[in-house]
Amino acid sequence: MLGTAFACGYERGQRFAVDFELVTGADRDRAESTMLLVTHSTDKQLRLYRVGIDFQQLVFNIQHLKTIDDCSPMDQQGNSPSMIRKMSCQISHLELIPPGPDIRNRGPAPPVALAVFSYVPDNSQHDAIREEPFSILARWDLHNAKAKLHPSFEQLTSKRPNVSSPGELPRFDDVLVNHLLVSLQDAYLSTVLVLTYSDGTIEYRDRTGTGILARDDISKQVSSMYQVGFDFPDVGACLHSALSPNLCAVVSLNESYDLKLGVMQLSPRRIDGVVDHYIVEAATRAFVLQFWIACTSHGNHTDDILAVMQSFLKQRSDDWTEQGLLLGDLEQIFLGEIYRVLVVNIDHSIDPQPEQLFRNQSIQRCLSMQMSLGYFGERQHRSLPAKVALIILNLRFTSLMLAYSFKKPNVPGTDSDYKKPEVLRSLLGLVSWSMALMNFITDELFTLGNLVKVHGAMNKAFLDSKIREMNTPALIIVLSSTPRSFLKYICRYLRVLSTELKPGPIHGAQSMLFDELGAVFNKSHVTLIQFDRILSEVDSIVKTTYISSQMSDAERKNAEKDMLVAAIVPSVLVAVLESFLTVWLDGLRAEVNEAELYFADVSWLGLSDDRRSDAWRKNHVLDVLRKVELPRGATIRRCTRCCAVMEHVWMPHGGSSWSATMQRFCLCGAWWMMTRGEDLG
Repeated sequence: MLGTAFACGYERGQRFAVDFELVTGADRDRAESTMLLVTHSTDKQLRLYRVGIDFQQLVFNIQHLKTIDDCSPMDQQGNSPSMIRKMSCQISHLELIPPGPDIRNRGPAPPVALAVFSYVPDNSQHDAIREEPFSILARWDLHNAKAKLHPSFEQLTSKRPNVSSPGELPRFDDVLVNHLLVSLQDAYLSTVLVLTYSDGTIEYRDRTGTGILARDDISKQVSSMYQVGFDFPDVGACLHSALSPNLCAVVSLNESYDLKLGVMQLSPRRIDGVVDHYIVEAATRAFVLQFWIACTSHGNHTDDILAVMQSFLKQRSDDWTEQGLLLGDLEQIFLGEIYRVLVVNIDHSIDPQPEQLFRNQSIQRCLSMQMSLGYFGERQHRSLPAKVALIILNLRFTSLMLAYSFKKPNVPGTDSDYKKPEVLRSLLGLVSWSMALMNFITDELFTLGNLVKVHGAMNKAFLDSKIREMNTPALIIVLSSTPRSFLKYICRYLRVLSTELKPGPIHGAQSMLFDELGAVFNKSHVTLIQFDRILSEVDSIVKTTYISSQMSDAERKNAEKDMLVAAIVPSVLVAVLESFLTVWLDGLRAEVNEAELYFADVSWLGLSDDRRSDAWRKNHVLDVLRKVELPRGATIRRCTRCCAVMEHVWMPHGGSSWSATMQRFCLCGAWWMMTRGEDLG
């Protein structure tokens, strides 16, 4: 068995398996890096090597450092097994735990070589005394000591860099566990060891003393979901198990070679029959902490956190309803915190920053979580915050596609990609979706304005109640600066595209696609100029109101955050919105055919909760990226998170590389999985 760990620096790297080797970290910033390699031989020797790697020339330099003889379980007192059983133990795991972080200025923890010796009794002879399996954990700390050189070497002009070698390999007392260990994984920056046993038990142990971790006081500090009280359900006896990237789910392989999935659940803690509010608050903090670690460590792999949180919300809904707690309150706190800890700027009302809108991946991860928390199934209506997140994700994707299409090439005399037939074909559905969204928003604003006129004087309570009653995100989409900025960019690109539709020297496929695009613009009941006026008016009144009310930067950011994550209209905007909905929009009503706009078919957008939209979702399938209806029997990809689908199509020869790159992931950032075409419909 081989276990390896890079020893350059103290950053945890990605783990992957190559035959019998296990690489647990890497420092690729240097041309030459080193790693430690530990082996256990059949003659019970533990050998430690340093492997130097020159990544430029692919040269390996292996240096033997230490050899430890008689690497077997130590003689112990008290509850140790008999000598015969101890000698029968076989090594089952050999791990090299990476260095730990610097905690409380005590210095980083050194790497640890961990060997597991297991004993599996033979109970087939039906002896009177039935033996139980057990495992023994043996540990060596790999302390580094600088090599001492003669003082004469200091006089050399060209000095060699300091070299460190393990001066000590202290072995600590072995730890006996009365279970058969089947898997071992380090977690939380290699400060915790997660052990899975053959009976399905999962333990959290400290890497220093390998003692079982206690659940600390959560009223002061939350360090992990395990500390709060989350545990895995009983998965039963297993031959092997694997934990998810965030340690929130486990997959076990039982003796029948069936896979079983277990998701973390919060152990019930009650005080006088009432759910402890400290537990609810601590659980929310733990979710935020785990989400932050996931986003900063391994990207967008947060599906296991989402599964635990959805299960947690479902299990606790009845208890919280009895105490006056709302699920939306917990979701709002969680969503607001993840935007804060990931430093996502969602306030573009005063100082727009296009770079953060397009290139910040954190906003996509936060919006993806917001959309997923409000998703209850393909045939169920989304919550209002989920609809807001869904629209923004679509706006972001559409803006990026248009930006790449209109980007001027570096080669002189070459047209932009949007003039290529294959690119125009991919943009056709996005243009149709954008124009339909503009019609939907305008009609919903007209409807809301009519309700305000009937009610009379408008106040914040009335406005918020009507928005939730209609479950429409139209007003929030134009009020919030983030989606409004995306809409402004889309209108700018579409205006340029519409000017290209004038008669000119074009022919063939390009001419046909231009005709189809022209039909999309012509059948829209709201023109680009009219909708752009809506955006400009809202942008002006929001900016003016923020400045005149002398709101601080923190207050303005909180107002924008409340609109984005909770669909709450800021109090400071209520007065100006009444004038906008009842007076300014009346001028636009005279320019459009309000009846045709009302009966326009926007059911395929998936934003309305009426019967027509429900029927469309039941009988049709929409490609989430290209915005075209998919035929039955099409080969599709399905998103592993939001369950959206796209057709699996090959890019034509000569197509743009950016278009294929944009289709590698779902617009929520999750991976695709292949599925059969018969599943459609």
